[in-house]
Amino acid sequence: MPFTTGHGPAPEDAVVGSRYVARTRLGPLGFDDVMVVREIEAGRRVVFEKVGRLLGGVVTVEITPVRRAAGPDRADGERDLAGGAQVAWEQSITLPWVPGRLRPAAAFVTRVAAPAIGAGYRRVVTKLLDPRR
Repeated sequence: MPFTTGHGPAPEDAVVGSRYVARTRLGPLGFDDVMVVREIEAGRRVVFEKVGRLLGGVVTVEITPVRRAAGPDRADGERDLAGGAQVAWEQSITLPWVPGRLRPAAAFVTRVAAPAIGAGYRRVVTKLLDPRR
């Protein structure tokens, strides 16, 4: 995510309860996105809970192995299969500090911002889900 730095354990050292802080800053303005790992199933699934004062919500990433054709048919008429994966990313973002009457507007803003926020997790999640950890 642009203008963001992260702090926390190395992804390969993460366990349930690991805490990450993503600090987004532009000049003197900035905020922390505080997250706690709630579930890890290496190679398959990771769940983060956003527990900061500014951002709340849950991010769930699931990986499903996929076998697909990897090239032309061999001489024996068969085709080699290559491993791959399908990644499903689900994210809810809340603004815990927003008063009740303004929550519909806040929900709209979080839906618009969700893709940009989600991009910041990809690098960490890739290592968290590495089955070799």
